[in-house]
Amino acid sequence: MKEISQAIQAKDFETFANLTMQDSNQFHAVCQDTHPPIFYMNDVSRAIIAAVNEINRSAGKTIAAYTYDAGPNAVIYALQKDMEGIKSVIEQLFVEGAQSSGALPQGWEAKNVSQDFKGGVSRLIYTKVGDGPRTLQESEGLIGESGMPKKQ
Repeated sequence: MKEISQAIQAKDFETFANLTMQDSNQFHAVCQDTHPPIFYMNDVSRAIIAAVNEINRSAGKTIAAYTYDAGPNAVIYALQKDMEGIKSVIEQLFVEGAQSSGALPQGWEAKNVSQDFKGGVSRLIYTKVGDGPRTLQESEGLIGESGMPKKQ
């Protein structure tokens, strides 16, 4: 906790990203080491890890980080300047019928990433760091009247 807090305060994304991924990996390793084992991630989750690792390899440094909730749902952190390219990779690999307009990260290659999970991600929720907690007006909420996330 001390190291990640220091990375956040220093605005050191690479350290923050690497600690985040290590922590996520350790959590899921502990889950698999129980008896009986607990498997929160699925094949798509593991393919997203491979995609993030490939994005970072292609970039020559850590520009994206993954973590997971207690389930198969990925959270990907990146700096705003890198997000469009990262979103494009994830959409092109995992979202059926995606028409991504973002440019792929320079040097991106799909080495070591399975191409078999198109449709494995049903939707992406894209958020940014905000100005802190505040009460939202009804029109600013992320959830529509149906209870599902609003479409942009």
